Amino acid sequence: MYVTPCRSCPHDHKGCEMKAAKLKAVRGAGLTSINFRCEKRLSTLPPGQRVVMTLQNEVTRGGYNEPEYQDWEDVDIVGTVMREARRGRVLVWLDEMTTRERNPVALWPNLMKPIEGHRVAVCSECGQPEGTKPIKAWSCWKCEGLEEIGVDEFGIPHYGKKQKEVPDA
Repeated sequence: MYVTPCRSCPHDHKGCEMKAAKLKAVRGAGLTSINFRCEKRLSTLPPGQRVVMTLQNEVTRGGYNEPEYQDWEDVDIVGTVMREARRGRVLVWLDEMTTRERNPVALWPNLMKPIEGHRVAVCSECGQPEGTKPIKAWSCWKCEGLEEIGVDEFGIPHYGKKQKEVPDA
């Protein structure tokens, strides 16, 4: 049986009571895979948790009298957990960008190590860490200081700056 959240879980797979309970519940149903929200895995990397991960960065070596070639080097990058993404990954806001990454990025939790004692506040709407510089590709009405100004007839909310009400004379 393929258990999706256990794929990249940093905890021990053999002694996990959550996995055993889920497998017992679906035994005999003819399923080949299951997916569920594992609270044990989510408690390890809650939103706002600062993490460090080792990623590979592409660099150009050589030059001057030598031919140039592409190479990879390991880089430690610090980021902030935003929320759980799809298929067991975790959405992370990177503090510094590598040449091939973009913000935010979905990574496997087993690639991350939590920085103990370091938590930051994140936006309740989008998960972006407070105090970070907004980027064009990631916009949130709450981070931009806007408010919900109304809902149209289709139930779609509209956001903007509220107008000051002028009292009638």
